[in-house]
Amino acid sequence: MAKRHILQKTMIGISSILIIIISIMSSNTISLPHLFAHVLELVGSITLFSSITLALAIHRSYTEKHEQPPGSHNLLNKGPYEICSHLFYLLIIIAQFSIPLSMLSMPGLLTAIILIPLWIYLIKIEEK
Repeated sequence: MAKRHILQKTMIGISSILIIIISIMSSNTISLPHLFAHVLELVGSITLFSSITLALAIHRSYTEKHEQPPGSHNLLNKGPYEICSHLFYLLIIIAQFSIPLSMLSMPGLLTAIILIPLWIYLIKIEEK
């Protein structure tokens, strides 16, 4: 359980920093008409703020779940977990896609796409 927790923190931190750096270094590489570019930046920014806020709220509301001893797996299926069993990861992935969208960064968007298999791997570890 401790290894999974360390892997989770490492994955969230490194992947987010990587996407932020790549997006900053390659901002405005998505060519769109002026109005559409501003709309995409606005939608990306709102999505980023919303997804991070929701991810933090969900993570904070289930803190006792992270402190349970190994072997006490009780699947959460109430509240937002009725819709998606890995809602926290989904919101982090959405946040990571919205970073390059808000900066109009094609390399940042490609990096977010490339990181999806790592998120799938982390989800599979979580389910064991």
